[in-house]
Amino acid sequence: MASLAASLVVFAWCSGRLALADSSLGYDESVYAIGGNSLVTGHGASDYPIYRPVGMRALAAPGALLGGSEEAFRLCSVVYSLICLGIFWALGRRVAGATAATVAVATLSTSEVQRRAAELLSDLPGLALVFAAIAILLRELEREDGPGRRLLAVAPLAALAFYVRYGSTLILVAVAAATALVWWRVIVQRWRIVAATAGLFVLCMVPHFVHAAMTTGSPLGIVRAANAAAGRRYFGEGLDFLFRYFPDKPAGPIVALLIVIGLASGLAHVLRLRRERDRVHRVVAFAWLAAVLHTLAIGVDVHGQSRFVFFGTFLLGLLGARALVVAVAGAARRPLLEVVVPLALVIAVSA
Repeated sequence: MASLAASLVVFAWCSGRLALADSSLGYDESVYAIGGNSLVTGHGASDYPIYRPVGMRALAAPGALLGGSEEAFRLCSVVYSLICLGIFWALGRRVAGATAATVAVATLSTSEVQRRAAELLSDLPGLALVFAAIAILLRELEREDGPGRRLLAVAPLAALAFYVRYGSTLILVAVAAATALVWWRVIVQRWRIVAATAGLFVLCMVPHFVHAAMTTGSPLGIVRAANAAAGRRYFGEGLDFLFRYFPDKPAGPIVALLIVIGLASGLAHVLRLRRERDRVHRVVAFAWLAAVLHTLAIGVDVHGQSRFVFFGTFLLGLLGARALVVAVAGAARRPLLEVVVPLALVIAVSA
């Protein structure tokens, strides 16, 4: 826990300095700032594009209440990003263990994530809600007696992730597909609670569908508009972007190394899952499938940006960290991995 706390403190310090730097808000940030101001003052709501997520107006509102300066908006974003990393660590502990989760957080927090944390964007706040939903999902699906009523909590969290970032749609689809592939037996056996969760999610989405139908003429009109705004110039533009700029993108060489290790080790668990259906294989296979499916979908459907594939970056980085921890398990100097290595990475990359 000490190394995790140190990683988050360094992350907060570096991101906070970036947030206070003398630089103007980017275009996307400015739009969200306008949305937050309009929610507080009641003026300017018409300047907030319909394809922008309504949830970001609420997340930007505290910045408006704190004075509406660029620094205020960005410091709020740093807080949301810290929450995202904290929830990711909790999820990572469930998937890969506390040590691997700490290594993953330490490396990710010194990469592109740190820069984006200091910007008023929807990516990390949306991921915080997704990670929280996945943590509950894994806990319930891995219960000996099957998922209980707590599975219902996944629905509002997933809906909130959508309202904060419409781009979360592909993440939720990838998570649902990975869940069905790994836990199909549990889903069939406990279909009632699964169906109830799906139904509650649809119910949470009704306000969006009604609003979209009234403003665009179609329940899917806003989603289509958001997709068009981030649309590709050619088929596979996002994948081409990642291929050309890897390992500098999406999160730098250190995270890239973890991603490569995570891809290889995760695939091994997916293949072994067919013969050995134990918890480790199921959980790792789920994370691998969700990350790969989403990255491929984004790479094909959207233009290239590192932050668009943060979901896959986080999960594959976690799996890579897990593989490293397993590789040195039982070694005489394991404390180096648990404490010294994460701190050294944070200090070296943030310096």
